[in-house]
Order: sequence, then structure tokens, then C-alpha cells
Amino acid sequence: MSQSQPSSSPSTSTSSSVSSSHTSSSQTTSTLIMTEDERKEALTKCILSQYRYCAGGVVAGATYTVLKRSTVKPGPWPMLAGGFVGTLGDFVYGYFVECAHLRESDKIFEVKDDIGGR
Repeated sequence: MSQSQPSSSPSTSTSSSVSSSHTSSSQTTSTLIMTEDERKEALTKCILSQYRYCAGGVVAGATYTVLKRSTVKPGPWPMLAGGFVGTLGDFVYGYFVECAHLRESDKIFEVKDDIGGR
């Protein structure tokens, strides 16, 4: 009679979970070791990658033009205005929310103790 031995194979699921947790921790530490120029470049790329409000403004402008075409002459101006306002919204949202980890907010709000010669 022969007995079959269970084959032991290495588990690959643990290595993938370890690598995903390492990626998130290395992402937070990568902003700490960036030079000033690298940080500014990353902040610029992050801010310029925002598009949601611009697209929403163009869609809202197009909707306005279609719905009000009986009273307003159809043209590109509502879409352009919506896109412009949306782009400004993207810059503000990107700077203060999406890309906040890349800017040095503590230098902006730094309180100095030596005010008044103390």
C-alpha cells in the first residue's frame, strides 16, 4: 500500500499583502524625503491633474445652453464660463484638499514667538 504525501507549496498571498502595505507606507515617507524642487514639481503635477469641476462646469454650461435655447442664443459662452469657473475650482480643491500632503502648510501658518522682542 502506498500513502500519498500532501505537497507543500509556498503561499503567495502573504507576499502580495505585505507589498501592498509597504507601498502605502513608502508613499507617505516619500513626501518627507523630497527635495524642495521635487516637492514643487509633484505639487504642480498634482494640481494640474484635477479636472472634475472643469468637466462639470462645461457640462452644466452645455445643459444651460440646451435648456434655455428658446430665450438665449445658442453659443459657446455658457460652456466657456462653466469651464473657467470649474478650472478655478479645480485649482483651489487640488491645492487645499487633494494635494495638501505635498505643500508646506505649517510654514504658512507659523506663529513666531519673538514678536514684540520677547
